[in-house]
Amino acid sequence: MSVGTWAFLRSDYSVSDDGRALREALRSPSDTPVGATFRRRLLDLEQVFEEASSPDWDGYGAAPVSRPSFERAKAFLEALPVTWPSPEISADPDGEITFEWSRGPHMVFAVSIGSGNLVSYAGLFGQNKTSGMETLVDQLPKVVSHNLARLFPRKVQVTS
Repeated sequence: MSVGTWAFLRSDYSVSDDGRALREALRSPSDTPVGATFRRRLLDLEQVFEEASSPDWDGYGAAPVSRPSFERAKAFLEALPVTWPSPEISADPDGEITFEWSRGPHMVFAVSIGSGNLVSYAGLFGQNKTSGMETLVDQLPKVVSHNLARLFPRKVQVTS
């Protein structure tokens, strides 16, 4: 784990299925389907950081993704249950990292993470919209879990 990860990730008190799956993924990152999924997500994040860590990375004046932003995004990824479908991970021109899940043009949820303790989110669920900001404290914000459950109504199998 890195210095930027949240304190709750340093201790292992989880008894949930998702917690056990993450614990297993961290112990043997590529020996299990869960571990392989987590490792692919982490590699995707690292690739985005590498591609967007210099000024003007998009040729249109984009701000670079900073190391603190990468560390916060990594901590978010580590807190994200591996039982949810994997998000698309990208860099924003403002230097934040975005995680996006989509089930079509009118079923989308995205979370953007910068170097601070806030995450911004936005979702479109049919004709219903949601957006806001949440503070990252010691766990995945409940609004993120709630909106992912709106997008994926029942728990799904691990996907890449």
